[in-house]
Amino acid sequence: MALYAAAWLAPVEARPAAALLGCVLATAVGGRAGGIAAALASLTLPLSAPLRIGLAVAALVNGELHERRRSTSRALTARSFTDRLTGLRNYDFFAEAMRAEVARVRRYGGCVTLVLIDLDRFKAFNDRHGHAAGNRLLVNDDIFAWDDLPRSKVGKVLKSDLRARLTSGS
Repeated sequence: MALYAAAWLAPVEARPAAALLGCVLATAVGGRAGGIAAALASLTLPLSAPLRIGLAVAALVNGELHERRRSTSRALTARSFTDRLTGLRNYDFFAEAMRAEVARVRRYGGCVTLVLIDLDRFKAFNDRHGHAAGNRLLVNDDIFAWDDLPRSKVGKVLKSDLRARLTSGS
């Protein structure tokens, strides 16, 4: 908003630069919505019609590019925490969740429970039946008795990781 006002108050030769800076900042902060707002605002600036139209188009394209970059970044973050073969959360996700849960318990009190399951002879199963069968075994929730654990001891059971379960509750 301040840069929009600056485009009106700036000397005539500085108005295009102030308007462009306003469009860039609006789209960087607001993504697609910022691009739309900047495009609409640029159409009312005291500039020549071709310059106003160019700024509006640039703001819309820049807003869309920022939105796509944010979306791609979120998708990459999700992929970095997920094993591509099994779809299970990986060690990096587990370590981050553990750090966050311990920090939450230290800050607000309560408890945290860590349940680990060791799959005996899993390598032998993998070697005998193949890695695809091993992956299916890992994602098969039926072989793990999560629901048999007493709720009073476990608290809220998280479904994000089937082999190591970090649970929180009171």
